[in-house]
Amino acid sequence: MKNSGISWTDHTFNPWMGCSWKSPACDNCYAAALAKRWHGVEWGPGKPRQRTSEAMWKQPQAWNRAIEKSGGPNERVFCISMGDIFDAEVENGWRDEVFALINKTPRLDWLLLSKRPREAVRYYEEKGWPDNAWIGTTVEDQAHAYRAEIIKAIPASVRFLSMEPLLEPVKVNLDGIDWVIVGGESGENHRFLPKAWVLDFQNQCREANVPFFFKQWSSFSSDALGHELDGEVCHAFPTPKNRKAAIDTDVAVAE
Repeated sequence: MKNSGISWTDHTFNPWMGCSWKSPACDNCYAAALAKRWHGVEWGPGKPRQRTSEAMWKQPQAWNRAIEKSGGPNERVFCISMGDIFDAEVENGWRDEVFALINKTPRLDWLLLSKRPREAVRYYEEKGWPDNAWIGTTVEDQAHAYRAEIIKAIPASVRFLSMEPLLEPVKVNLDGIDWVIVGGESGENHRFLPKAWVLDFQNQCREANVPFFFKQWSSFSSDALGHELDGEVCHAFPTPKNRKAAIDTDVAVAE
């Protein structure tokens, strides 16, 4: 059962809270404001990251068991919304515990989204990468389009881009990218998202045959202007490579 308010995932898992501002996408970080208001967690270099409760850490295995019992399809888990999974200031061992949890929950597809793709590559080179872990990175402007190239070094079943908030028109080489999420910013200081920028990237995805997901327009509330693009809900999802290979094999056998 979906427990996340984020439209492109089924669940959100926060093993810890806390982070540092990394690039312009972070300027109006909702997580920093919420963490301080609700939990007293300060953002910034040298600030302690706060581990969440054991009850939180047990949730993914409960989700996995429920899917195994129901026989339903894999469900997506966004990890994490209140920090960055590849934040170098996270306490040693916490990240390894998350990856151990990923390996224990094969019926969950873990969406690891980071603004620190080089740290993600280092982790992959040292530790390997689970089949059910996707790798994503944020590309909010042209200056950070290089992040898309970095994650291509990780042989994840899905590599994706989060262009949220999209701050200017961006051109990206989508070869090796499996999914793109585009969206605007919400909150009091939200930055405007012109429709032309969204349509331009939708066209780039069409030309590259990459699934395109439009999340929201920029407004005070994420729901204020709706979620349609030219009257259409654009919520395309990727098929993980390991699952696609199995499907292709089944088709070949049937033929």
